[in-house]
Amino acid sequence: MLSKDHLITKGLEKILSYKTAISFGESDKLKLLFPNIISMKRPIVEMSNVKLNPFWVTGFIEGEGSFHVNTNKKTDKMRPVFSIGLNNRDKPLLIRINNFFNEIGSVYVSDSNNSAELKIFKLSNFNSFIHHFSIYPLRGFKLYNFTIWCNIVKLLENHELTPETIYKIKDLKNKLNKWN
Repeated sequence: MLSKDHLITKGLEKILSYKTAISFGESDKLKLLFPNIISMKRPIVEMSNVKLNPFWVTGFIEGEGSFHVNTNKKTDKMRPVFSIGLNNRDKPLLIRINNFFNEIGSVYVSDSNNSAELKIFKLSNFNSFIHHFSIYPLRGFKLYNFTIWCNIVKLLENHELTPETIYKIKDLKNKLNKWN
């Protein structure tokens, strides 16, 4: 781009060939608009057997993790969920992260949208997961969401879902993942 090659078709096609190796690759729309692009192949990256650094795990979760609550509106059943969604080529990394947390979650793959997801949703598994962040704390906005999510987990651990508790959980849930 510095040499302005992107302003000519050949230069733009070269940039788009790089794009095909990123994220979800070459879309049908891209193929239709630029049929001459030669897709780049991503190199296969071998996972090392080195133990994951807990600070790295926290940092990765800061960037890619999601704290949310699933709610069944008919039954008022609520379930806190932690998840990380990535491209399915990153499934080995999600397995390593799950192993880091002593396999308290499950890794799911969706071939239809080329994705893999680590999910932790059993209430009984959250204590060790939450404990990790007391030693290796989150920073930034993810800490805000984690704090709200932990409060929801504590309320659900009591197993007594009174109307007042349900109201508190719904109020907290409405504050999750909001910027203001």
